[in-house]
Amino acid sequence: MVQVFNSQLTDLMIVLDEPLAGLSGEEKNSVFRNILELAEKHTVLIVDHSDIFVDSSSIVTALGPAGGARGGYIIDYRKYLSDEAAEHSFDIHAPDGELKINVYDQVYHYRGVSVSILRNAMNYITGASGVGKSTLLREYFPQVFENYLYISQKPLTGNKNSSVVTAIDIFGRIQEIYAKSTGKDKKLFSNITGNEGACPCCGGSGYIEYGYDSRTKVRLDCKDCLGTGFNRVIKKYKVRGKSMFDIWNMTIDEAAEFFRSSDPKITKLLAEASSIMLGHLRLGQPTSSLSGGENIRIKIMKAAKSSSEILGIDEPFRGLNSSEIYKVSLFLNELVSKGKTVAVVDHSEIAKKYFCRNINLVNRDGILCG
Repeated sequence: MVQVFNSQLTDLMIVLDEPLAGLSGEEKNSVFRNILELAEKHTVLIVDHSDIFVDSSSIVTALGPAGGARGGYIIDYRKYLSDEAAEHSFDIHAPDGELKINVYDQVYHYRGVSVSILRNAMNYITGASGVGKSTLLREYFPQVFENYLYISQKPLTGNKNSSVVTAIDIFGRIQEIYAKSTGKDKKLFSNITGNEGACPCCGGSGYIEYGYDSRTKVRLDCKDCLGTGFNRVIKKYKVRGKSMFDIWNMTIDEAAEFFRSSDPKITKLLAEASSIMLGHLRLGQPTSSLSGGENIRIKIMKAAKSSSEILGIDEPFRGLNSSEIYKVSLFLNELVSKGKTVAVVDHSEIAKKYFCRNINLVNRDGILCG
């Protein structure tokens, strides 16, 4: 952005995708002022959720009404903004103590940390860019807490066959339903490389790559399995008229309806995924194609079943509007009600009201303090 701000060119079409993400306070105002100056010489298109751009824009366009296949339509932006401004009821879970963190080991250019968070509660950590918020969660918290889990937007771990259905841990139960219904071996309904159900052409990945390095490599859906990774022979095995090919192309919301009468466990997990705004994802969608926000929400969902008592979550609200922030906060509050302690690093002003403690992190002579 600095290069664009300093450019001598004029009359460009400049598209800025969430230019205020990851910024706080005066940082946002500074970037906003620079963007206004940029608009005097260029045509500027901004994709963002911040209200700060609405009053200063010549044209405001809202897309919706939801995510994934249900989105992409131009909707009434006035109604959208009105809906986003609506207040939501939220019962903040009361803490049951305080956890003081005092570590004086040197990490990067910091000499230590002195922060207090509330136990069994929602803690919100903010501060200027570069002050060390992520360092606190990623490097210092593991030194203090044994049952700790750090959650970031980094891609989910897995192999080339990893998909949404494996990430949310329902693949095995779906296999069992098909095996029991058809009387066939469970492995027939698996596209894991080496199993009978894997496509012999792509090995179960659902795609074929051409090229030798990242610059020239091209990935195309496998024509034999239509991108599912399954052997075509299993198309004839169906449960209530649907084969594994059909299941793989269902969204989480569609699958929740389909399995409602088949398996309460699958239905529960799919309902959880929908509640944290993953309902638009296809079950067979490769995890490598997920956005940072989708990655972090799947990790949060999995954390609900983990033994970790303290969760450090790095920017779960990035790229979300106010109603979406509310839904994620509800999910986090539900984790707190089950005994988890949640510490979130983010910059959203909207989210602060859902947290029991707000911590402004500062750097005092190399010590991170909150």
